[in-house]
Amino acid sequence: MTTYEQLSLIISVASAVFVVISLLYLAQQTRLSAQQTKSVAHSLESSALNQILSTLLKLSETLLEYPEMRKYLYGGVDCPPDHPDYERLQVMLLLYLDTFDYYIRTSTLVSTTGPMSKSDWYPWIIDMFKTSPALRKQFAAYSERNKHWYLKELRDLYLQAERELALKQ
Repeated sequence: MTTYEQLSLIISVASAVFVVISLLYLAQQTRLSAQQTKSVAHSLESSALNQILSTLLKLSETLLEYPEMRKYLYGGVDCPPDHPDYERLQVMLLLYLDTFDYYIRTSTLVSTTGPMSKSDWYPWIIDMFKTSPALRKQFAAYSERNKHWYLKELRDLYLQAERELALKQ
């Protein structure tokens, strides 16, 4: 074997070893990237859930301070515009609607299981629409005037609640 052939063989073997090492390194980097992506997704999900629960906690605290408001949210009682509770209720309803909308927007970015799963939250949203005529009215009014404010998915949940209420009558 000539020196040129020996040198070519050494370069070929070194190149093959380099390719194998590069592939192993690439596989390791891919695994690390996947782990980081999962970690970021979990962090986003936790942050979104924390934001939603924080808003719901504020609403619960408001209900503790003003327990007479519960009937408008859970008791099927409507609140006329001239009632002293009307303005407070409108703000609370907006917070609920914004929370629903925020949940739907963020749930599309995170996992479909766990604390952000639609199978857990959607029935609750539908029940809120069903138990609160004021919430239904406010959503209908806002979504009619400002179609871009809320996602179609929230409108679909509202319409499902309306259908379920119609079946009960």
